[in-house]
Amino acid sequence: MPKKGRLETPLVLVTNRRLCAAERDLQSVVAGALEGGVDAVILREKDLEGKRLLELTEQLLALTRPAGAPLIINGNVAVAMAAGVDGVHLGAGDLPPSKARAIIGPAMLLGRSIHSAEEAQALVNAGEAHHLDYFLFGNVFETTCKPGKAGAGMTALTEVTRRSPIPVIAIGGITGGNAALIGRCGAAGVAVMSAIMAAANPAAAAKAIAVASAATAAADTLTPSAIAVTPTVAVATMVTTAGRPNKNGTRAGVTGPSGLLYGIIGREQAPDEATLAAMADAAYAGGCDLIQLREKNMSTGELLRRAQIVREIAARRGKLFIVNDRLDIAQAAGADGVHLGAEDLPPEVARRMWPGGLIGVTVRDIAQAQAAAAAGADYVGAGPVFPTTSKKLDADPLGVSGLQAICQAVDIPVIAIGGLTADRITGLQQTGCQGVAVISALFQAPVVQEPDRAAQFGTAVAQAARRLKSVLSQE
Repeated sequence: MPKKGRLETPLVLVTNRRLCAAERDLQSVVAGALEGGVDAVILREKDLEGKRLLELTEQLLALTRPAGAPLIINGNVAVAMAAGVDGVHLGAGDLPPSKARAIIGPAMLLGRSIHSAEEAQALVNAGEAHHLDYFLFGNVFETTCKPGKAGAGMTALTEVTRRSPIPVIAIGGITGGNAALIGRCGAAGVAVMSAIMAAANPAAAAKAIAVASAATAAADTLTPSAIAVTPTVAVATMVTTAGRPNKNGTRAGVTGPSGLLYGIIGREQAPDEATLAAMADAAYAGGCDLIQLREKNMSTGELLRRAQIVREIAARRGKLFIVNDRLDIAQAAGADGVHLGAEDLPPEVARRMWPGGLIGVTVRDIAQAQAAAAAGADYVGAGPVFPTTSKKLDADPLGVSGLQAICQAVDIPVIAIGGLTADRITGLQQTGCQGVAVISALFQAPVVQEPDRAAQFGTAVAQAARRLKSVLSQE
């Protein structure tokens, strides 16, 4: 990939495909923006995760790489690593910069959104800023994306650039008409969303802003910072590996005698962190061998905190812990592995990114189970075996015979899931499954959501775990 070197006043496009003008898609807008002079692209499509985001990333790389423009992924470190992009951009609710840097390595770009000089200073004081390559400050002007929200203004931008130890890129309401003002505040460059994404002619819109920024850079009175945005082709080596190894030195796994009890917990079962800690500890104490933290639509920062809580308990108990969907969170928290669904990262990609991690895959039939095994999965979660209230079903349950067929078709452990209770577990191990995964049968949602009752919830969980484990041990 050709290098662009140091961009004195970078023009960064931040995507939002919902803003694209009629008869245009994201790819055509990005292509036009690059033609018009955009120097880097931040892919910011918050509603996309896993498989779909990875596919879109690879499509955009086909545009940015020939242009020598870095492609930066917003928030999702796992997809950034899987695709081999040039950087990651973080928000306040994402991984701390130090955690993200530990995963992506030193070569990738790493940026962070801020909204005040005080926020930038707090990151400096916490020792997080030195892991970053740039700050993205805004919104400077009022923007159509956030109508009615006043911009921070030029004075605030000047204060941020004055106090920041790293380059600052300005964002928010920037157009060809006001881009020339940004450099006068000491900013390294500008980032634009609406003015390019919603333009009828993205190339012309990008060119107008690029020309204005270039004119600012040429002025004698300006001393803008410079930001190094040299693209990188190689993906940084992972520095985080799976948790505790087995006695033979291999990664932790779900092999061994059948009868494994696998618990799945989330906010519906543990609405606060105190309850989560009490329930996880009680489940492990009662005989649960592995806990999966499964959360949908939770901020990265909150999910990381919850993952760290369970990880610490698992380590103390000598048990396994995995995270659903988010490979980056699993690695940052020091979990033993990750569990993937149909819309998450493909298992072969996850295996390449995390050779030592425990990787599980949800499957619904024999073909999916065989594909997961061939892709490097350590185990599959097969189900739903019975009707369940935990998830809306789009197909009939497997039943005992369907579960047995999957067990006979693959040579990796199969964990049964879906509608399992102590009564229904009886006889399942005769199918050849390695164990059972349960939610409601182990973690009943508390009736009263009060932190001081966490211990009572824990007692109920421990009793449920002991009962389930007792049934499994009798099989």
